[in-house]
Amino acid sequence: MPWNSLSLLAEEPAKNGGIAMSLVTIDVLHSTAVDELAFYGESEAQALRALGQNGKILLALANFAQLRLWLVSSQPPEIISPLVERLPYIVAGLATFTTDSAIPLSLAARQHMQTMQ
Repeated sequence: MPWNSLSLLAEEPAKNGGIAMSLVTIDVLHSTAVDELAFYGESEAQALRALGQNGKILLALANFAQLRLWLVSSQPPEIISPLVERLPYIVAGLATFTTDSAIPLSLAARQHMQTMQ
């Protein structure tokens, strides 16, 4: 499973001094009709599974009350963003997304301690 490599990513920083990871937030537009979500639902699920199976997504969390999905990606924003742009909900205009750089908290704490020395 891709999330099993999360601890390995923290032990092997990228060449640029940090881990190339991203946090993607996908927000379904509240004006979207339920039947539209249902129409694209299976395609969206298949696309997300494929990203997970390819190791691009390590973890996905959902908040159905807010119609929001968070994806923890093993890729930097410049690589994962074009992949997210191709998701059916995004292509159909049913959702928007933002992508932020992220690193595991344990590594962030280590880096902070190193700068304090």
